[in-house]
Amino acid sequence: MISRLLGTVLVDGLRGLLRGRALTLAAVAVIGVTFSVAALALLAAENLANAVRAWAQPGVIRVYLNETATPADAAVLAARVATDPRVASAEAISPDEIRTRFGDMFPEMKTLTGPFAASPFPPEVELTMVPQATQAVRLDLVETLKEYQAVAAVLTDDLWADQLLDASLWIRRVGQTAGFFFSLVAALVVAGIIRISLAGRQDEIDIMTVVGAPRAFIAGPFVVEGVLLGAAGGGVAIALAWLFVRAAAWTGQPLAGGAAVSFLPPAQAASIMAAAALAGAVAAAWTAGRALRPR
Repeated sequence: MISRLLGTVLVDGLRGLLRGRALTLAAVAVIGVTFSVAALALLAAENLANAVRAWAQPGVIRVYLNETATPADAAVLAARVATDPRVASAEAISPDEIRTRFGDMFPEMKTLTGPFAASPFPPEVELTMVPQATQAVRLDLVETLKEYQAVAAVLTDDLWADQLLDASLWIRRVGQTAGFFFSLVAALVVAGIIRISLAGRQDEIDIMTVVGAPRAFIAGPFVVEGVLLGAAGGGVAIALAWLFVRAAAWTGQPLAGGAAVSFLPPAQAASIMAAAALAGAVAAAWTAGRALRPR
């Protein structure tokens, strides 16, 4: 009996959406476009984090020498630093190797170094810290390396990686906050559609009220409409994000570090659809409840 009632409610809700196809499509489009902003923000955060994980090497310090430094200077510095107990290994990187790495990391900019017969990059020294080195130890070594005359800059992978991961977390929070506000937009859109649907079925509602139908049974189809509208809008947002990923893949341009553009994890995609569906359900229940309240 209960399953039949639920089936009737679901069918009535679907029929209600099909009666006003134009309004339904417009509402789904509005909800989808608004939620796609949140989806794209989460997509950007996810891919930034992936690029950092693919590129960063924790415990690695890169020492950039100045323009006048030679490969021999880099070799001398690497040999000197390798004797430090905080360093597990030190390697001098030649300008040609640096140019090759640059081309691998940034394929779209590889042609910029093509006109140069010799590599335009100065040599570098790449250090690997001992596993037990703490952040304080790494920072102390960085300051020590900066004192060498040929050194132009020192960069630690874990420090900049932490900063970029913090940025990806901030972007993710912006996306989640945007999703909350867009849930309010979705609720307003759904509320407007439900009001129109209630007005169009007023005679049917009056008859059901006279014969003693429970308010929950009367309001059920409208709540179903709200859930379907929200879920469909969330699905459009996910589809737009997926199309963005496919377009990026079609161009063949990877992220920095060679990481391919990836889609949202299933949990994040599901959360967007769930948020949109919940917003639709709440808006529909509130709107129908107010309309069916005894006067």
